[in-house]
Amino acid sequence: MRKFSLLFCVLTLCLISYKNSNSSEETKSDEKNLPTADNSQNALDWNGNYKGILPCADCAGIETQITLNQDLTYIKTDKYLGKSDSIFSSQGQFKWNDAGSKISLNNDTTKQYQVGENKLFALDLKGQKITGDLEKLYILNKLSKDLQWLETYWRIAEIEGNPINSETLQNDAHLIFMVEDSLVAGSGGCNRLSGSFNLKGNNTIKISQMRSTMMACENMSVEQELNQTLQKVTQYKFENSSLEFLNSDNQVVLKFNK
Repeated sequence: MRKFSLLFCVLTLCLISYKNSNSSEETKSDEKNLPTADNSQNALDWNGNYKGILPCADCAGIETQITLNQDLTYIKTDKYLGKSDSIFSSQGQFKWNDAGSKISLNNDTTKQYQVGENKLFALDLKGQKITGDLEKLYILNKLSKDLQWLETYWRIAEIEGNPINSETLQNDAHLIFMVEDSLVAGSGGCNRLSGSFNLKGNNTIKISQMRSTMMACENMSVEQELNQTLQKVTQYKFENSSLEFLNSDNQVVLKFNK
């Protein structure tokens, strides 16, 4: 009788141990299958090309492009506007932070970006987002292949077929078409210019509400011709390092080079 009782106790303990073991394994399995909170890394289509012109202490701006790849590699190019036409390129690995919201290039915590919906926010040296009036100046926008001409510093090369001699101008005649608020800004060679643009299908563009400062320069003809010609623009054509604007008769009226 005692032997039977002892055997019963042993079997009971084994059964409890087995159930506890299964329960523990099921709990671990359930924990693995728990849904992960959405973040930029797992919820956004973050791979692609990002462009923008970032502020520069001693130049007109830093034309920056960052390509993020699915295999966690990147390519970055910088062009210091107004100082040199040289393009500085770097590449390597980037790493997500634990929260899946920021990336750092080559594990350099001084080169961090917060990843948003079709945007990269350049962060300060402490990895903090820049806020206030300056926030828009530190954004790189994700651009599709056919819109790579946006967020680019375009020098005016020809107006109505006439080449532009930049040496006769007080300032570099150029335009930049920005994603944020669809703004266009630049210079006609003397005054600062600003306005808006609207893109539609089939490479259609409308440029409107152009304004300028009121300085007087020795050569104002280029600026005047540019303002008049921008009102005729109805289409654009982009190819590599050149941008052309056409009128309603499909004639090229403006040419730009990088």
